[in-house]
Amino acid sequence: MKVAVVIVNYRTTPLIEGVLDSIRSGYRGKDDVRAVVVDGFSDDGSLPNLTAMLQQQRYREWVQLLPLDLNGGFGWANNQAILRLLQGSDPPSAIHLLNPDAELLPDSGTALIETLESHANIGAVGSQLIEPDGTCATSAFRFPTVRGEFGRGAGTGVVNRLIGIQRAACRPALKAMQVDWVTGASVLLRADALRDAGLFDDSFFLYHEEVELMWRLHLKGWTTWHEPKSRVLHQGGAATGIHGNGTAKSRPAYWYESRRLLFSRTKGRSGAFSAALAWSLGHAFWTVRRILGMQGRHVSAEGELKGVLRSCIEGLRDGPSRVTSWQDDPGTAPQWLERSR
Repeated sequence: MKVAVVIVNYRTTPLIEGVLDSIRSGYRGKDDVRAVVVDGFSDDGSLPNLTAMLQQQRYREWVQLLPLDLNGGFGWANNQAILRLLQGSDPPSAIHLLNPDAELLPDSGTALIETLESHANIGAVGSQLIEPDGTCATSAFRFPTVRGEFGRGAGTGVVNRLIGIQRAACRPALKAMQVDWVTGASVLLRADALRDAGLFDDSFFLYHEEVELMWRLHLKGWTTWHEPKSRVLHQGGAATGIHGNGTAKSRPAYWYESRRLLFSRTKGRSGAFSAALAWSLGHAFWTVRRILGMQGRHVSAEGELKGVLRSCIEGLRDGPSRVTSWQDDPGTAPQWLERSR
């Protein structure tokens, strides 16, 4: 199986050498693996250093540099590489999206290939991320629900159990299993599945775009799997400062916008509004408990209520999704940028 690894760099040039070197051990014995490093218009002056690095003999024959002329976000930047790969004269059978702050452990890429090839309807396979302290990070998930947003706002396990809200995160597994979606930090995507369901929706700037993509894969009959044998060291937040599933003291506005877009794309505008309302009601419940000194360990991000409500209002301007087809011309500006003008 021919594999192309796509790495999107934005101000993370010092990490690129490590992730590229890890690909060799991650795909040990595989000679048909190549890589594309996409620079998302890094504005820190690092592009010349990245260019010089990739001219080294050990990278020259199998790593390509793709500099972009704007910071179009994670999904858009990946699309630019995927379009060129799938429209090229020798397209890969699968595309491995790998974050620059992630490093493949030995044979972890090979494990992804083996799982992808085990069933013809598997469209995506994700790795098990490993934290710097050696613990397993949550790497597989269930699709978000409106009821789950109430539970996320309430932050109370007892309430979740009483009203039957399942945990969004799947517990670490011992063997490969089918899940709803996996982290985009390290995921192998079947090229035919992308041709069928489309690439990333470039309405998203950053966060939740891989969830929407795997939702479309699901609708088209493709399955998504988590492969714990594929182990990947992950620093998290190298380019954004946000770790895990958006965990931070505060979150940027685009995190809330992407969350709203996810519900809008998967459940319609009414679903996006209902999700915001459900979270707000849950948050109100948590606020009462906090006043009474009963909030437990749950901590709401700073300004989260304002972020959720403002994003909900801004969602009234949302247009239809614009999912990139593999046959589209590269270089078209992302929809989120056109909408913000």
